Amino acid sequence: MQQICESNEICGDNPSNTKIISEEQLNVKSNHTIPLFIGDGFLMKKLRVDMKERLELEIWLKAMDSDGLVFYWANLDLKTGRYIDGNFVASVLIASQPHFFWNFGSGIFYSRSTKSVLNDQFHLIRFGKYLRSSSFQADKEQTEIQFSQLGYPHLDTNDAVAFIGGVPNKTILPSAIPELAVPFRGTVQRLIINGHTFDRLFKEFQQIGHVVQYDDVPCSNAKSGNKSCAWKRDEYEIPKHIHQGVEVDTKEVDDSLFLDGLNEYALVKKEVSKKHSKILTNYRFMIKTNKSEGLIWWESKRHSIRSDYFAIFLLAGRLGFAINLGSNSKVKIIGSNTIVNDNRWHSIALLREKRKSLLTVDNENVTYTLPSGATELTTDGIIWIGGKKKVPRNFPVKTPYKGCLRNLQISSQLINVRREFSSNKTVL
Repeated sequence: MQQICESNEICGDNPSNTKIISEEQLNVKSNHTIPLFIGDGFLMKKLRVDMKERLELEIWLKAMDSDGLVFYWANLDLKTGRYIDGNFVASVLIASQPHFFWNFGSGIFYSRSTKSVLNDQFHLIRFGKYLRSSSFQADKEQTEIQFSQLGYPHLDTNDAVAFIGGVPNKTILPSAIPELAVPFRGTVQRLIINGHTFDRLFKEFQQIGHVVQYDDVPCSNAKSGNKSCAWKRDEYEIPKHIHQGVEVDTKEVDDSLFLDGLNEYALVKKEVSKKHSKILTNYRFMIKTNKSEGLIWWESKRHSIRSDYFAIFLLAGRLGFAINLGSNSKVKIIGSNTIVNDNRWHSIALLREKRKSLLTVDNENVTYTLPSGATELTTDGIIWIGGKKKVPRNFPVKTPYKGCLRNLQISSQLINVRREFSSNKTVL
């Protein structure tokens, strides 16, 4: 039988100490060289990324000081090169705690984590914004979802410049946040913006001032015993495991699931706010399958096509979704064009605010706005993964999904699917 789920390497644990290399090694040309910021240099780049619907930032860092500007992205005045009020996003350490500040035209907002990142380990910092809602996560700690006031909902990147590790002068910073003027001391291994990965920072960004090479164990492919990572760098990556009677690897797996099409899995939603969960949807996961049809996700209020429901499914080898906020009597399928039944991993994201939804399949974005009416999705609080025994008769997809699922996140909270579903499984 053809293997569906494959293994990926994870961070191990060996003690490490930061090393600053000699002057002769400063201009290393390796594409994978990791920058080490020592307080008198930074990286910069004119950066245009489509952010009309969403903004997602992911930063891997290792701090040497408790304060410092890690990342700054702002729309600057073309003539003066100075900060323009109302257009920036910034990641900064204050008293060793990660903070995110942003202003997209409706005032300055910020979110912070209580987690200290000053412990000689790499940490994962995430910031997400969809329309007026935003979320922030440091490693596994997630802050409460916040809402901005009405205004321009996204950062205008036409003339935007991104900085890593610091900025050339204070004129490009908002004066209301003096903490942004402190340069970062430490390592930034990887930056991801809306799915665009920057992990060759010396090559992809312009170096200004003194930035040296980090010459220690990065947070990837480390040998067993290395403690350079606060948690697994690719915690969602799954090792090989046993399924369909084929033994691939007996290594413990806790972040992936093979769905055989014979069982349904129930997951109780754990939301920070019930009110927000009704008007906001933020689901992410990865799938790998060679099947052309299958119900991946189902949640509903009643067993009726006229009632509230939300579904994600495979149809004709493509991913689609359907939603009803209680005002529609017919099923409308919103589908992508990306073929996903090619036995490869594909990333899926479904973001919703009230009646407006955004489906992202790899790099393809599909938007859909429900007709005027209700804005809240009211369900019984249970998400069915892999199929459901009783689906409304008129719903077009009833076949259970057969394939692999990993990296499941609900409202930026990573779900350990192997643990959560081990006791919540029933036969279809």
